[in-house]
Amino acid sequence: MAQDPAKARGPAGLKLEELPSPPAGLAEIIRSAATPDMSLQRIAAIVSQEPGFTIELLRVANSPVYGFPKKLRTVQHATVALGIRAVRNLAIAHAVRILSRDWNTGGFARRQFWEDSLRRALACRMLAEEAGLEDPMEAFTIGLIQDIAVLVMALQWPDGAAELQEASRLPASERMAIERQLTGSDHPTLFQELAGLWGLPQDFITTVAQHHVADDTGLSTLAKICRAGDALADVFQARGAGQCLPHARELIETLIPGSKTTLEEHCSRLRDEMGVASRDLRIRIDRQPTWKDLMAQANMQLVQINEDYEQLTQRLESLLREKEELTRRLEAANSELRRLATTDPLTNVANRRHFTDALGESLDECTKLGTPVTLLLLDVDHFKNINDSHGHGIGDDVLKAIADRIARSVRDVDLVGRIGGEEFAVLLPDTVEMHGMEVAERLRRSLADAPLTCPNGLVLNISASFGGTTTQPGIVVPNADQFLSQADHAMYHAKYGGRNRLSWNRSSGIAPVSGWH
Repeated sequence: MAQDPAKARGPAGLKLEELPSPPAGLAEIIRSAATPDMSLQRIAAIVSQEPGFTIELLRVANSPVYGFPKKLRTVQHATVALGIRAVRNLAIAHAVRILSRDWNTGGFARRQFWEDSLRRALACRMLAEEAGLEDPMEAFTIGLIQDIAVLVMALQWPDGAAELQEASRLPASERMAIERQLTGSDHPTLFQELAGLWGLPQDFITTVAQHHVADDTGLSTLAKICRAGDALADVFQARGAGQCLPHARELIETLIPGSKTTLEEHCSRLRDEMGVASRDLRIRIDRQPTWKDLMAQANMQLVQINEDYEQLTQRLESLLREKEELTRRLEAANSELRRLATTDPLTNVANRRHFTDALGESLDECTKLGTPVTLLLLDVDHFKNINDSHGHGIGDDVLKAIADRIARSVRDVDLVGRIGGEEFAVLLPDTVEMHGMEVAERLRRSLADAPLTCPNGLVLNISASFGGTTTQPGIVVPNADQFLSQADHAMYHAKYGGRNRLSWNRSSGIAPVSGWH
């Protein structure tokens, strides 16, 4: 949950209320300049009582920032030349810089911050002039202080100061996302709290609060200028990373439709003005990159992005291959589990449970569609004698051989199962009684007429007793257990009738079919 910035405490335990307020003299200048009927003479008198600001006012008023043809030597001359609103704006900027001068922001570089702020201020003034704003220096002042809350964040959350410093080289949207992650707020929101405590004008507060708003609805021209100026400064600050270039171009074209000035020209002018303004405002700056430098850095980042993308693509392809291999192994494992769950481990035909389930499904289909179902059961004759005479190992070999011979003698749609011990079953879907009898007789003969050779070379004559049954038209279809019981009765009829025989269970009773003499 986002924290309330006004109440939040970072590791240093600092609250916003504990930050110092603007000096009384500067606060009075700011308040007085906001009074509608305040005279220039009165403002000049108040300014004269604040020596530090008097020096700053005359120095800035005589700098190329304003470009007055004659040197202004008195506060009265400067106040008249600049106007009340400009004096107020300069007082706000001076107050904010004084207040932040002694803040210990740890891993956050204040000198770099003020360089970025100056660039933002100059970008706002340039665009304000192009957009025809009455007082471009107001845009300059707001641009200079609109990110001051980032310094406050570094002051409040010193453990996150280094991360805020790293984020300062990112585009604005990414910077703000990191601010929210670290502090639960962002600098426009925090500025509103801070400016309220400092008594800054409401028009300043509103403009700063809106300078990152994407929707133009309800935005003042000044807010749009400051938003576009921030984007233009981002081209330098983030070295053309991400969408900085197209974003700046889009916002400037929206602000000044039909502008003939290219983004390259804006950046070149901004670079030139940084050198002059930094000396006038006594803000130390590093060498400013040229447009060529910015393009080279943007291209390097693009190359890096492409390389990262290629590596990511290769990694993704590798992961997909791994996923496919894991999926294949999983499917194979699941298939093996299904086989183990449905297969008799000795003979490799269906186990009793799987066979019974399949039989039930065939009988359900018979009920719905009327397709006939035939079931065969067989019991190996004299199997106990085989075990007793040759051992259970030979007995297992016999069972495996019988299961294999039966499975190879039926259709793919048919199902062979081991019901238990030496008993096997064969499910013949969509098979009428006559055809079922033919299959059963063929299976009986395949066992009885061909001796079985065991792996150890032992040759055995084997046979089996068969019983069968088929669903009858017009008679209620039995369930799986009932159907098995019908075939079982027929099988025992064959077994007790002399073995190696086939009996059939009809609705009229059990009848011998083949192998009887």
